[in-house]
Amino acid sequence: GPRVSDILPYSPAAECDAFTKGDKIVAIDGVDVRGLRVEEVKPLILGPPGTTIDIGFVPAGSSMQRAWSGGPFGSADPFRMAEREVTVTLTRTVKAVREAPGMNEDQGGMPPPPWYSSWWESVKKGGEKANKSVEEGLLAAGDSIGSAGAAIGRTAKAGWESTVRATSAAGKTVKETAKATGDKMSEAGSAVKETVVVDTLARNRVTALEDENRMLRAELERQRLLEQAQAQALAAEMVEKGGFTLVPKSPRP
Repeated sequence: GPRVSDILPYSPAAECDAFTKGDKIVAIDGVDVRGLRVEEVKPLILGPPGTTIDIGFVPAGSSMQRAWSGGPFGSADPFRMAEREVTVTLTRTVKAVREAPGMNEDQGGMPPPPWYSSWWESVKKGGEKANKSVEEGLLAAGDSIGSAGAAIGRTAKAGWESTVRATSAAGKTVKETAKATGDKMSEAGSAVKETVVVDTLARNRVTALEDENRMLRAELERQRLLEQAQAQALAAEMVEKGGFTLVPKSPRP
């Protein structure tokens, strides 16, 4: 059936605030108009100002619901799936502010009122002014965003340069500290090396002194044994010549 494609401003349909685009017209003054064309429905809608009209329609987007079919409750299924139908009563007036498509005066439609042209021009001017205001607002917002972006860019650049300088200074400090630490470690290593050399020389000197001491002890022992042998030989010779008897001398304690 026919559907609502447009709602005229200030018309009875607009003032009742019941219709939306896409609503399906199903009945006019009790006449089922399902399957009829717009040209066939139009004469049923138009009429003298001040008269009323009942329009039945199915809201756009509504779902099917179960409804009583009128049959006996003892039947297998006394209910049927049906669309949710709404009926509103309108009073015909002459309040249209523009011609709907296919509804001009030659086809029986209502002409716009005399004040429509000036009113429509005011609406167009207001729309143009609003568009211009929106455009100027967008341009101003764009300029503000551009300025903010430039300021952010400058701030980011300054922050980056500051970070680079701080990083370079920190790197230089670390390098100098590492060099100083390396120098101190080198000095400590040299000192340790020198200590090791001195300790080695001392150990070698001690070893040499011990060797010299052993050699002296051995030489003294050899001299003692030689002197002892000479004394015994001399004593034996004197006994032989003089008739002395040698008494062995007790060893020293």
